[in-house]
Amino acid sequence: MPIGAVETTIVTLLENLQIVPYALVAPHDAVTPCVVYQQISTFPIRTHEGYVADRSRWQLSCYANERTEVLDLAEQVRAAFDLNRIDFELSTKESEIETVDDDTKLYRKILDFQIWR
Repeated sequence: MPIGAVETTIVTLLENLQIVPYALVAPHDAVTPCVVYQQISTFPIRTHEGYVADRSRWQLSCYANERTEVLDLAEQVRAAFDLNRIDFELSTKESEIETVDDDTKLYRKILDFQIWR
């Protein structure tokens, strides 16, 4: 699954949950709640026989006006992505951080996923 296909799948999964997705940064007039996603890195997996697969790290940042709302949103995202073997070879949640965005003052929950393709 090429990187573009992974991004397309991420967007489709979020839209199927009725979540507004934005790549890299949300515009100033962004609809909330929303998720901003970005690819952080890609690690090729190789053996002595050659290339096996890629494991890429994706960050999905959930934003909302209220803390309870961002926690609910993050749970929806986690449920859709963690241990997902239907839409990806495998997707696993690796970490999460809760914060408030300095610029927008929106509540933010950052979820990091490893996605094998």
